[in-house]
Amino acid sequence: MRFRAPEFAESIHTILASRVLGGFGPRSEDRPANNCGNAKRKDERPSASDEEPMTDRLPPNNPEAEKVLLGSILRKSDLIDEIATAVKPSDFYSHANGLIFDAATRLHQSGKPANVVAIFDYFRAAGNLDDIGGHAYLADLHDDQWSSKGVEHFARIIRDQAIRRQILRAVNGLQAAAFEAEDAAEALETVEATLQAIGDDGNTADTAVDMPAIIARTTELIDRRQQRHREGKITGIESPWFLFDQYVGGFQAGELGVIAARTSIGKTAFALNIAKFALELNRSVFITSLEMPAEDLACRFLGMVSRVASRRFKIGDFDDKEQKAVHVAMDSIRPWNLRIDDRPGQTVSHVASVARRIQRRHGLDLIVIDYLGLLTSEDRKPPKHEQIAEMTRRLKNLAKELQIPVLVLVQLNRAATEAEEPKLSHLRDSGAIEQDADTVILLHREAEDDHAEPICVHVAKNRGGPCGRIGFTMRKPFYLFEETAQ
Repeated sequence: MRFRAPEFAESIHTILASRVLGGFGPRSEDRPANNCGNAKRKDERPSASDEEPMTDRLPPNNPEAEKVLLGSILRKSDLIDEIATAVKPSDFYSHANGLIFDAATRLHQSGKPANVVAIFDYFRAAGNLDDIGGHAYLADLHDDQWSSKGVEHFARIIRDQAIRRQILRAVNGLQAAAFEAEDAAEALETVEATLQAIGDDGNTADTAVDMPAIIARTTELIDRRQQRHREGKITGIESPWFLFDQYVGGFQAGELGVIAARTSIGKTAFALNIAKFALELNRSVFITSLEMPAEDLACRFLGMVSRVASRRFKIGDFDDKEQKAVHVAMDSIRPWNLRIDDRPGQTVSHVASVARRIQRRHGLDLIVIDYLGLLTSEDRKPPKHEQIAEMTRRLKNLAKELQIPVLVLVQLNRAATEAEEPKLSHLRDSGAIEQDADTVILLHREAEDDHAEPICVHVAKNRGGPCGRIGFTMRKPFYLFEETAQ
């Protein structure tokens, strides 16, 4: 029995990857046709950010749109505000045009005019006036290259051409990745990460939302929460415990939750209790398990459902009653919408990539990561606390992107002694964990017992809700958490 993350190949990702793995560039019929000639004109020098793709055609570009946009903002620099989020200097195919746009933006943002005279003085002072074609080119832009049509139109054209060039460069880069990757799965992961980066970079929509839209969305949110309250339910992902839910109010979409404790206290068991309850309510759950194999997690779930002691699964010794209970439990959990990725050395990018695929294919309601300290940083040069800060920031962004809660397990540092109740300051390696988390739950064993350990569950941080301590008992043979009657 194996719970595995889905295979990598899918739709356009598969198509592009198959070409890359085959060592081929874009077919002639697939290449963008917009303003692509058979040879590069001498007066069109590409931007420094544009490596020439391996193709016999000029990369996608629209020199007229670039010139008209620049001519328009040289006449009226306030137009820069209209396109500030839609286009950037590196989007210009012409290096000179990109430099001029960058200078105009800098001048405008500093409260200075961005007209021909100001741009001329800017480059003359920097000693690189020749890089933009001198005063004659600026005068030509101002006098002849402008339009009464909205600059947003020309900004969209420039951005569209830039994205096409990014795709061509990506194809060339991915060919190398196909040869250098350890296996096809790694190559396909590179393909998806590259496409995702292009897609994210290409999203230039205005992110500011006006009040009518905000009120409409807020009204819809309140209506949903009122309906769930009338039904006796809480919002977000519920837990199996009534008092706990009164504090936390459910794990909400877009939020990062942290479950922290010293080693061997029960972090994984506590998180699996939450995941099990969500799965029994037909929720979709994805677990990134960096410490335990998927099979061991499956045995944990089987023990919870069958009430067969965990040590029985370790030694494989079941009596007839236990054997029957395990088989019934298997039938019970087989339909669960659960996926587990136990690949070692995972990065946040890998976790995000798999989570996005699961959400596209099957829907996704909850991510559990066990545990933060075993995630691999993509940049190992900074100190450990900076690496952790970057990972928690990206996990928070992932929760917001997918609009689901992400639960991360964290180990407390050594300052938290066995007898001492843990505090937020004991979160290991980085204060950024506390800063980025919406909810922080600290577990503390109050006494040790082979069968029923008393555990204090401290809701130490709860953005927008109460904090406090709740008494629990962990039924150790089955890793089941139960609230103590209060």
